[in-house]
Amino acid sequence: MQWLHEVPDIIHEKNDDSFGLDFTMSELTICNEPKETIVTHFYLSMFKHQNDGLLMLPISDEHMLEQVKTEIAPFFEKVNLFSNKGKVKEIHLQYPKKYICKTSSDAINEIFESNKQVTFPLKQPKIYLLNKEFFSCKNDNDSQLNYLLAFLKNMYVNQDLTFMPNGWVLSEGLKDLQILNFLVCHSNHVYFHVDNENRGVAVIQVQF
Repeated sequence: MQWLHEVPDIIHEKNDDSFGLDFTMSELTICNEPKETIVTHFYLSMFKHQNDGLLMLPISDEHMLEQVKTEIAPFFEKVNLFSNKGKVKEIHLQYPKKYICKTSSDAINEIFESNKQVTFPLKQPKIYLLNKEFFSCKNDNDSQLNYLLAFLKNMYVNQDLTFMPNGWVLSEGLKDLQILNFLVCHSNHVYFHVDNENRGVAVIQVQF
């Protein structure tokens, strides 16, 4: 497969704006009127086949904080704010509420539709970098995906986006998925973390 190649490690080009141990934690009281968007669908879909995970979102600025409070936080039972010097730097969300998104995207369903996941720890871990020149990069008029893209680029300013696809097995067919083409064409780098024993794609890592 020419559209990806193995790499020994991942080069991090951004400065991680982490706050170390110097932080305060507080529980968020939801006051914003919930607004369901494709952003809601993307993050709730991560919990489609589980409900006990932890979602950690970096907060780059006040606008991003308000967007998370409106489009993501109201759909979770437990939301904690982690602040440094009075500024919210990260939000942790747990226990998604039982909710069926009215805003649905076939591209997002490509990631999370299956109920199969790679088992950790990986037995034969490998990292692959996807080669953008082998993907069909063209202007995408999908307004929902463009809205999601703007959100992700604003959120992951200093960190990489990582998520676990369901049921992805390394094969030529992955290259034709709409969501993969979209991410590859609108980011700097996309990596696959693969268990080479069964060719399962465990984690997708995106650098914007």
